[in-house]
Amino acid sequence: MKLGANTETIKAAALVAGVGLAAVLVARAITRAEESGSLSENAPAMQKLSAGMVGAVNDLFAGLIKGIGVGVGVGDTDVTQCEIAKRAGDDWEASVRCPAKDYIAWILAGRPQHGASGSW
Repeated sequence: MKLGANTETIKAAALVAGVGLAAVLVARAITRAEESGSLSENAPAMQKLSAGMVGAVNDLFAGLIKGIGVGVGVGDTDVTQCEIAKRAGDDWEASVRCPAKDYIAWILAGRPQHGASGSW
């Protein structure tokens, strides 16, 4: 019997979890070193490492979400189509075309339809 889960998706999720855990551990080590006063001249390097790991988790997560979207038939986001959908007040099209943070911000702002009269 073949499981329905895609092995590449599972591998990507495991990688995201692993990098996320490493980022949390590095951030925790930095915090403990700061609290104990033992943070040395290596602090900037540790902070850059931590920021890089957080960025990697963000990029991996975004890729994972896009992969899942493609797998279920939802295409990639498109800023131009997103703006057109928001101006038209088309919730469904905006939810598909807009990046998640833009769509959520638009919904939380009360779905303003700037530019409906061409003034955006």
